[in-house]
Amino acid sequence: MINCMDCFGRGIQDTDRKSDCGRCDGTGEVADEMKLWIMKGKSLQRCRLSRRLSIFDLAEMLNLKPDNILETEWGYKPSTYSMTDILNAAPAATMTLLEKLREAEVQ
Repeated sequence: MINCMDCFGRGIQDTDRKSDCGRCDGTGEVADEMKLWIMKGKSLQRCRLSRRLSIFDLAEMLNLKPDNILETEWGYKPSTYSMTDILNAAPAATMTLLEKLREAEVQ
């Protein structure tokens, strides 16, 4: 076990309200693997953003729930998908929902 990265081992997030840390559930410690989950989650998030995909777009493409994408990107759990899955699901030319709406307005 290692000290929680969010609360720095204190077990609380907000010192005023004394609410338990969301990552460690107030224990101040997390599993050793969580550090790797966080790093991989950040990499997956950068990959998703480089493809200009929203969480909802990616979830639909990979047939996952948006919560699954969020929990993975924030490092709360190990990933169930890879960067290759993102790259295969979304070519570089993928239009975002906003771009699709703008294109529809022009027509």
